[in-house]
Amino acid sequence: MKRRIRTQIEKMRAHWDVLAGLGHSTAYMHDGFVHRDGISHRDFARILSEMGVQLGDRQRRLQCQRRGEPKYEYRGQPITSTQQLADLSPHRLYRSTIEYRLKQGWTVEEAVEKPPIAPSEKARRANKTMRERGMR
Repeated sequence: MKRRIRTQIEKMRAHWDVLAGLGHSTAYMHDGFVHRDGISHRDFARILSEMGVQLGDRQRRLQCQRRGEPKYEYRGQPITSTQQLADLSPHRLYRSTIEYRLKQGWTVEEAVEKPPIAPSEKARRANKTMRERGMR
């Protein structure tokens, strides 16, 4: 089985060269493409090394990870991540809350500035919905 997997990896040589040239690590390539085949990260890295795939330097890899252009604008300030938006929130919101709100079509200002729903309010709304549906 390992021989079959090794052959598949070798057939994708050009693919690995491109990813390595972009600065991606062997862990990224393993987790994204071959971990389902039952090959360990260590074996995958060894195979790439034996094939002569040259990994890009760490600085290039970090540039790829930080490449993000500002995606949002909040109060005239360019923001590149939802974590930054969460940090700016006066209500100590989680990053996932901001992401959910933006996916639902909220404006950036609404997503950051509206307080979260209190747990008691969530329960009240859920009970009302269940009563309306005849479940209680």
